[in-house]
Amino acid sequence: MASTRVLQNFAAGSFTGALVLTRLSSPVVTAVILTGLGLNVMWRFSRKRQRLHTAPRGPHSAVFLTGLGIAGGLIDSTGGGGWGPVTSSTMLALGRHDPRRIVGTVNAAEFLVTASATIGFGVGMWDAIITYWPLILALLIGGLIAAPIAAWALSRFNPTFLGVLVGALLVSLNLPRVFGLYTLWPLQAAIVVLGLVLGWRCNRYERAHRTARSAHPVSRKVQEPESLVIPVS
Repeated sequence: MASTRVLQNFAAGSFTGALVLTRLSSPVVTAVILTGLGLNVMWRFSRKRQRLHTAPRGPHSAVFLTGLGIAGGLIDSTGGGGWGPVTSSTMLALGRHDPRRIVGTVNAAEFLVTASATIGFGVGMWDAIITYWPLILALLIGGLIAAPIAAWALSRFNPTFLGVLVGALLVSLNLPRVFGLYTLWPLQAAIVVLGLVLGWRCNRYERAHRTARSAHPVSRKVQEPESLVIPVS
């Protein structure tokens, strides 16, 4: 289920972020942002900080949604990814909407975000788009082939394990650029292994917790109110 007002503000923020980005040259800043994003994703999924309940508060304001769209659009446009983790994790952490509504809105907004970012890049980098259109077409074809396969594969894994692993990959891939290096493969490999181990342990903990709850269900006894009738002796 998607919210039209949220989609409009997300698209406007993404277009603004992409248009501003075309005027900047910040590979180091991009790497720092994505590294921080990866650490944040690892922390959230490993510590179970995402709340799956809805707090009794009002909806987000247009200013907040536009700002979140700008932040998500900037990160998504600079690194080619990060829109979903930024927007969905932020809105889930605040807990103002039902999780199904948040996920549906973020996924539906992905199309408008991509279209808005493309328009923003077209305004600022039209010559580069014309020059590199074969690469763009190749990426598009590869994405169309890989998307359904990835969706099927991801549905077979534990979400917490995947969240921790994706965060570790974000950190591993962007950390060398933070220091201006081409590769830091020993450290990168160690980070990926850490993500695998941490995700595996979180997965085991969740399974053990579910098993314990199913074996020992918590029963809440309803206390009967005391009788208001005075007994007759």
